[in-house]
Amino acid sequence: MVGESLPTVTAMWLSHRIAAGDDNLRVLDCSKGSEAEDQYKMAHIPGSQFFSEGRCELEDTDVVGSLPVTESFAEYVSNLGISNRNHVVVYQNKSLASEPGATRVWWLFRYHGHHNISVLDCCLEQWINEGLPVTADSIVYPKATFQPTLVTQLLKRYDEVVANIDQRDFQYLDVRPPPWFKGHTNGPYEEGKGGHIPGSINIPRGTLFIGDAIKKPPQLKQLLLSSGVDLNKPITAGCARGSHCSTMALVLYLVGHINASLYVGSWMEFGKLSADDRIESEPAPEVEQTECHNT
Repeated sequence: MVGESLPTVTAMWLSHRIAAGDDNLRVLDCSKGSEAEDQYKMAHIPGSQFFSEGRCELEDTDVVGSLPVTESFAEYVSNLGISNRNHVVVYQNKSLASEPGATRVWWLFRYHGHHNISVLDCCLEQWINEGLPVTADSIVYPKATFQPTLVTQLLKRYDEVVANIDQRDFQYLDVRPPPWFKGHTNGPYEEGKGGHIPGSINIPRGTLFIGDAIKKPPQLKQLLLSSGVDLNKPITAGCARGSHCSTMALVLYLVGHINASLYVGSWMEFGKLSADDRIESEPAPEVEQTECHNT
């Protein structure tokens, strides 16, 4: 099996590899949104292909964060001309701080046993601002053979998360905003009960960034440690519906915890399936009442 690649690469590194004609390189635009593919067709990094997880058959489940069927993922990746030997670099048109498209695909490849994958540390807009080229030309690689080998330790399912409430075999990091975590309000993708999984640690995804850039590893390590995370023990990350937590998986990799798992069902599944005694919340702060006087 091809070894691990650096978890992130710079725009300068990627531009040099493209200019050098690296035929082992495969670049994927993993942007999200209804207009993402149209935007890709107008301008993208030379040699890149558009990647949509939605083109894979999904598991037969009503969980929003469900995964692609393994065989379907392998066929889709193979049709993009990606084999197990290729170095894949993923990027998106918006900043990593705004959406998790690239980190979700980074995690998906790793879950399917492909560790020769990196996230571009800037978005397409930043790439352009650095004076690097874009194109509207499409590219089609010959079909390859991608053979998946599931790395099951990178994934947690509902039953494992429920059992962990009592067993505490792993730490659970919830990257949702504090009001969602505390149960003061439901997020736009959440239905039913608000709150969080007992024993979980809230590290909002936005705290992982300075502006549009992921913080440097020493800053990330300090953030994690000050939040009560033990980097020497197993960690699982979750969010609202199994995508945004992939950024936490990348962050943990950057600080040396390379095998953090994701709970892809996340709160959408847990809040729906769990009884009230399996959910924690915090009282909303009281709103100070002031008298109104006619003037």
